[in-house]
Amino acid sequence: MGFGVLAATIALSISSASADEIDDILNVEGVIEGKGMTEAVDLSTPVSAVMQHSESVEKVNKGGRPDARLREMERALTAARLEINELKEYCAALEARHRRELHFAHYNMGCVYKASRKYERAESEFLKALETQPDDPAVHFNLGILYDDDLGNKKAARKHYERFLELAPGDPDAIDVREWLDALNK
Repeated sequence: MGFGVLAATIALSISSASADEIDDILNVEGVIEGKGMTEAVDLSTPVSAVMQHSESVEKVNKGGRPDARLREMERALTAARLEINELKEYCAALEARHRRELHFAHYNMGCVYKASRKYERAESEFLKALETQPDDPAVHFNLGILYDDDLGNKKAARKHYERFLELAPGDPDAIDVREWLDALNK
């Protein structure tokens, strides 16, 4: 298989690949054929290095004349790398969106369980929300109240009240939280 066909095959494969298939496509090795000699080329090698290697093979094969197939491969590899970068950015954006949605789902379930007086389940959901977004002042606020009023864990309540004040010192609830902290310290 020549470079042009291989590059076109790889470019087409990448353009229709799912995010999980991209790594498999990148691990494929291309084959350069020339005068009875076959050499493998790693696709993770920078295009410039591939081209330098290819140019030396060209000189052997063509007496130093440029080969259109190699230029075609360079264009295909460049296009494939651009598409891979776009897919990586898209996947990163999807992951960030998923984490936000997961965070709000756990937070909301914590609120539902607290309202239903299922305090251990509320605690579990609020803690899961903190795993996805540790600096959410609303979660720390609600955990502080849950520990203080419902679970009787004053040490944990103090920790979350203090963290809430670190994250949102100007929040309208900060005045109440400072009073609750003072009461815990007595």
